[in-house]
Parts: sequence; structure tokens; C-alpha cells
Amino acid sequence: TVSILIGVPIGMLAAVKRDTWWDYFARSFAVVGLSIPAFFLGVLLLLTFSVVLGWFPVMGVGKKGDLLDILYHLILPAFSQGFIISAFIMRISRSSFLEVLRQEYIEVARSKGLPESVVIFKHGLRNALVPIVTVIGLYFNVALGSSIIIEVVFNRPGVGRILVEAILQRDYPLVQSTLVVLSFFIITVNTLTDLIYTAIDPRISLTEKS
Repeated sequence: TVSILIGVPIGMLAAVKRDTWWDYFARSFAVVGLSIPAFFLGVLLLLTFSVVLGWFPVMGVGKKGDLLDILYHLILPAFSQGFIISAFIMRISRSSFLEVLRQEYIEVARSKGLPESVVIFKHGLRNALVPIVTVIGLYFNVALGSSIIIEVVFNRPGVGRILVEAILQRDYPLVQSTLVVLSFFIITVNTLTDLIYTAIDPRISLTEKS
């Protein structure tokens, strides 16, 4: 969720302000984010902010019942995984918005004297969201795989770490159960993606009915 809230707005602004300092910053952010592996970023953050500076705990999940402490322990793991996902979503968002802004109906809306905010959010946003939603749904599978590494690096309990330990211990019933849970989440996300398609673009549902 945080990755979407960060990646989509940055990509949209980069497309609107093309070839400006903001666009260069966004593209640099995407290149860096897509070049750094999740486990390397996690280790780098641990060494910098936990070992050297001592700002964050090295490992653990926080005190039970203390929401703020639990969130405090989640900052580094969430940033390690969210940074890479945000960069990927930002890049796709920028490409999608650039493609939409080149369409004729955008030029027609501007020629009518509509404010730029109306042109972007009312006429451009919905059409640009279709490929973005597709990528977010597909990248959820990648996020599940990278979460396994993040849980191991930060020594956090989770489904991914349970799966790794079950494989190492040859606990096949636990492996099967974990895979069923992960498959359920993937199917759920794919179903939600299809439902969001029909909400964003009614032509998709009309095409299916015809």
C-alpha cells in the first residue's frame, strides 16, 4: 500500500513535468531502486541505521501489545521491500501517464480550456490506471518472494520464513500448507485485479458481456 501511494504520484508528476528536474529525479530513483537487490538493501540499512547509528533495532518484532513499538520495528523491513516496489511502480506509472497524455482526447480537453488538473485527473488518470493495476497485481507475486528474504535478513517471523524452515527440515505437510496459503493470496489478488478492471474501465465488462 505504501509503495502504491509513493510510486503512483511520483510517476504521475514525472510524466506531467517531463524533462524537468523532478522527472530526472524520478527516473534516477527508479534506476537505483531496480538495481539494488532487496537483501542487499536490507543488510545495508541494518549496518547503517542499526549497527552504526543505532536508530533502529537490529532484529525482533517489538513488544506484544505495543502498536508503536511494533511499527517501529517494521520501518526498516518495510522500507527495504517497499523501496524496490515503489521504484518499479513509479516507472510503469510514468510510462502509462506519458502514453495517455499523448492521446488526442487529452489535446481536445486542453483545447477546450479545461484546467490542467481536470485534464489530468478526470480524463487521464482513469485510462492510465489500467496498466498500473495490472503491474501491481503481477508484482504481488514478486513481493511474496522477496518478503522471504527480508524476513530472514531481519530475523522476523512470517509465512516466508516458515516456508524456508519447513523446506530445510523436510516438513512436507507444512510446506504444502504454506504453499496453499500463498496460493490463496495470489488468487485473491488476481481476482481483485479483475474486479478493479471493470471499475476503472467499463468497456472491459461490456466486452466480456458481448
